[in-house]
Amino acid sequence: MTPQPEIISILTPDYASSQELSLSWIGEEDYSIIEYQLKIGKEINNGDVLDWIDIGRKEQITLNNLEVEHGDIIYVTIRAINSSGLTDIKVSKPIVIDDTPPPVPIVIDEGLYSTDDTKLYIDWRWTLPDRESGIKNFEVALLTSRNIDENIDWIKLEKTTTNYTFDMKLNNGEKYFMAVKSVNGAGLSSIGLSDGILIDTTKPEPPRIDDHGDYTDSLTTLQGTISGSIDPESGIASFYYSLGTYHQPNLLIDEEEVHSSNVGGTNFNLQVGEVYFFTAIAKNNAGLLSAQTWSDGIQVVEPDRPKVVKIEDGGEFTIDNKALSFVWMLDDASIPFAYYEYALLDNEEAAVADWLTTDKNQVTIKAEDIYGENGSFEDGKTYYLAVRTVNMLGSRTTVKISDGITVDSTPPTVPVIETATYTNEKFNLRWSCTDPHTQITGYKYAIGTTRGGTEISNGWIYIDVNELEEGESKERIDRIINLDLQHEGRYYLTVQA
Repeated sequence: MTPQPEIISILTPDYASSQELSLSWIGEEDYSIIEYQLKIGKEINNGDVLDWIDIGRKEQITLNNLEVEHGDIIYVTIRAINSSGLTDIKVSKPIVIDDTPPPVPIVIDEGLYSTDDTKLYIDWRWTLPDRESGIKNFEVALLTSRNIDENIDWIKLEKTTTNYTFDMKLNNGEKYFMAVKSVNGAGLSSIGLSDGILIDTTKPEPPRIDDHGDYTDSLTTLQGTISGSIDPESGIASFYYSLGTYHQPNLLIDEEEVHSSNVGGTNFNLQVGEVYFFTAIAKNNAGLLSAQTWSDGIQVVEPDRPKVVKIEDGGEFTIDNKALSFVWMLDDASIPFAYYEYALLDNEEAAVADWLTTDKNQVTIKAEDIYGENGSFEDGKTYYLAVRTVNMLGSRTTVKISDGITVDSTPPTVPVIETATYTNEKFNLRWSCTDPHTQITGYKYAIGTTRGGTEISNGWIYIDVNELEEGESKERIDRIINLDLQHEGRYYLTVQA
């Protein structure tokens, strides 16, 4: 007897653009001929994006120009059919469509010039996050002009890297630009450039500014400390400092002269989400000024934001009892935070004992990780995901719980067909069927002159259980249809629930 085919796994990206989606899958070896079909939908086991198409015997495909929009969440369903007509169906984890490149990196160097001709430092920590598909990696390059071309030697860095030091011999009198490329999960990229820094070993060393951290939840107070500027000839007389944003560096304080190293204030009107920078110039006792230098920035954060406001789980039901996948959205994707915490619940009122962490806005939870090898989620049971964010100061936001997804990995019972042995042109469709775990949502039937044939009904005909005739129910169909049948002809009714 030919065994049923099995799709072992579907390999999909977490994110893709609408222009290109590459898929592959692994099927168990079978001595019969196995062919595959594929469909794509915005819910599990749906085909509203792309209905069933024949793939043939290959186990990979690249689809182009899908009719989806930025931010859509899609699921791929693969069906394997062997030469005996036996099938297996598996649904992929969710794929998030991201058609936008990541935000352009904000690249900050050490000032207008550097007195060190052996290294250059850059920082891009204040680049806005890519909340759709996240950052896959960064790349950096050192340039002598602002021209970006294909001949640049990029240095690839991890996605968590936010600064880099170029260690090399630099030319005195040369102006250097530093480029940062961000690549997101969908493979799209953006490039940011520094404003240029001149190597001049004859200049006095500019001061350094400590802004006392990367984040604050105060809406009124920012403090800084100036240090590091040395003038052995005449000594430092004072500092001129400003406080503002990257694009408006004098927004709050405009070149105020101070004679101490402590700067800042306690009566500002600070905006949540904004990054503030101190800038400073040292003046010696001879009246000469150093170059301006910048602090590395401090951002104002709100204790209970960003919040998770929506969780997608693929619909009301899933046929996969081995893994559950979830994707969630924030109320404001531009607000920084440290990471997500999540927990799977089998009761939406249950208290969470153990939180897990992730830096992605999606997660696939495998049953074997909870219940051990060969473990599975229980058919008929509804599962929920609880998610919250932890902000940059360690504060946890309000918990969001999904609306629940019910596992049903078993098909309905085989329909019991009760059609009479003899009929006239008034053909009686009559059968009954049940589903022990969820419910039947529809039937397909066909009529032909052979078992499984469809030529009399001109293909498969769908019955929506929300549009039943009088006396019918989701578990029982009983209706009359008119057919042009031949006297003494033999006909077969095939039903799928």
